[in-house]
Amino acid sequence: MKFVILGIGCFSFLLTASVTHGQNACRPCGPDSLRGPLRYLIPQGAGGADFRSACRAHDACYSRAGADRNACDCRFREQLMRECERSRNPRRCRRVAMIMYRSVRKYGDQSFRKSQTE
Repeated sequence: MKFVILGIGCFSFLLTASVTHGQNACRPCGPDSLRGPLRYLIPQGAGGADFRSACRAHDACYSRAGADRNACDCRFREQLMRECERSRNPRRCRRVAMIMYRSVRKYGDQSFRKSQTE
């Protein structure tokens, strides 16, 4: 199970997540277990940047047999940052991207291990 920490103003939300396997195709960033309007708390991008392809690629990387978690997470960060170059507000975008990256680094181990056994 991975966790996503989303900072909004001075509030932080700690959300549990599982790796996406086709569910929530329109909103791949964030937990499959989160349903309804709460799903919209998880950013799918920032300032016009779209993080969805990076989230899908990260989930796919975790699911590959024998994957290297560090390599998956580093690639995720690189893809998020590359997408921020297209943002109308690159500074804000990079902040959101780093929150997402740090969340998978800090809380993604259990999700990675679960993905490797499926």
